[in-house]
This record gives sequence, structure tokens and C-alpha cells, in this order.
Amino acid sequence: CELVVAMRLHATLAGVQNGVPVVPVSYDPKVNRLIERLGVAEFRLSVTGLSGGSLRDTMQRALEAREHFAQAPAQLPG
Repeated sequence: CELVVAMRLHATLAGVQNGVPVVPVSYDPKVNRLIERLGVAEFRLSVTGLSGGSLRDTMQRALEAREHFAQAPAQLPG
């Protein structure tokens, strides 16, 4: 898997745990907290106002930041 676009908390977590670039689509405060804690908030999109262009651009940025995601599993709280 090269990229995860996730609306659900566990899908976001699974991507980060496996070092895969993630674009979380946020709709819930608990998802927002996890996204911030995992250090991927810069790739978060809000479900309100989501557009094809914003999704495409954020997916591209996440793919370009593969190294950031590859290091993320080591930073997860144990």
C-alpha cells in the first residue's frame, strides 16, 4: 500500500503504524486528537469543504513526505 486516505480512527492509526503516508479526513474530535498526537495534522482534511483538488494536493504532499511517515512508527507512544 502506498497511501491511505482514511475517515476512521483505526484506519489512520493502521497507516501510521505501518509507516504508510496517511491523509486523514477528519469529522470527529477524537480523530482530531489522534491525528495531532501522531504528528500528521498537516495532512488532515476536514470532511466539510473537502474537494477533489484539496484531496489530490494533500495526497501528493503526503506521498512526498514518505520519509516522515516511515519514521512515525518509532514515535508512537508505547
